[in-house]
Amino acid sequence: MNWIRQDEQGWHFDAYFDYLAGAAADLPDTLREFALDLGNYALRGRDSLHDARMSAFRVEKSAVDGAEGATVSIEVVLLDQQFEGEMLMTYSGVVGYLLQEALCSDDPSVDVLVHEVSVVEPGRYRHTVLFDNGGGYAVEFSGFTRARRERAPSRM
Repeated sequence: MNWIRQDEQGWHFDAYFDYLAGAAADLPDTLREFALDLGNYALRGRDSLHDARMSAFRVEKSAVDGAEGATVSIEVVLLDQQFEGEMLMTYSGVVGYLLQEALCSDDPSVDVLVHEVSVVEPGRYRHTVLFDNGGGYAVEFSGFTRARRERAPSRM
């Protein structure tokens, strides 16, 4: 994390939100909307990433016609904190990523603790996500979309 800090009193977002206010013009529309929405950071809320549970981290490489190499995209699926829907975040134009899993345990419930969006350089961005078990991921990318998918009600 570059801007969000933790100390004995908890997590501090003021410097991060100040940073975002200045960087907003450098973010593409979908990423700016996501990063500036305080509901995405709230302790409780339908669209908050806090306490959301990662259910998938998919990396896809696609060949580019007439060019060497491939394009990389990553889709992250998070089950919301109320278990009512899924948040799908797709990062395109990925130039690097790190997925760090903490010590594996029998408990599959690993929740998002905090996350931060930043500008790496013009046209390149980073989303860093920390989990409550010490793991997390960071993706450097050029494009971002977010969608929500409601879960079908369970039948008893």
